Amino acid sequence: MGDLNKGWGICGFTSCFYALYEDLAGTPTHARIINGSVAFNVLAEIKTYLRILQAEGRLADIQDIEAFCQSFGGAYAKFTVTDYCKKISDAVRYSDAEVLKEDFSIGLPPTTVKDYLTRIWGMDSKVYRGSDPGGQSIIGMTHKGSSTGCDGLVHYMYRARNGKIYSWGHPPYATIEDAADGGAPRRKGWQIGWVITLK
Repeated sequence: MGDLNKGWGICGFTSCFYALYEDLAGTPTHARIINGSVAFNVLAEIKTYLRILQAEGRLADIQDIEAFCQSFGGAYAKFTVTDYCKKISDAVRYSDAEVLKEDFSIGLPPTTVKDYLTRIWGMDSKVYRGSDPGGQSIIGMTHKGSSTGCDGLVHYMYRARNGKIYSWGHPPYATIEDAADGGAPRRKGWQIGWVITLK
């Protein structure tokens, strides 16, 4: 589910895909989630959600996404949802290999992750700041040295009902600390900043 997150910063969406894959097993929509590793399917899913926000006039939500993305600076300093959707539309001319060379990163504030789960998939969820109620959840990691929005939010991961942590498209990790750095030597400063619980 998270393979594309190795090259694109789309951990908000891929963490949701992990959760949905577990919760929707045996349902007619499960096949849609299985395709969560196919680049064009993922881009279509992201664009559909963003277009729904635009169509419903959810300007504050769109501005929240834009402000969070822009807080990463550099290539994202002028990020807009409109430009991002256009980039996805333009990608139809690419081959599978070519599209993977492009950057389709998009950061989601915790409230947007919750909204996506509820609005698109009907999943009941709650957002907690700086605490960990435990259980099945999407965990937002912050970093003490980060100047990004949402109090330094830098990455999401999924914690399954069995406690295993899923991130970066790797096999499950045993701990949040291992998953945060993708199995690389641990860096200091990672901490749980947000938890989105799932029911």
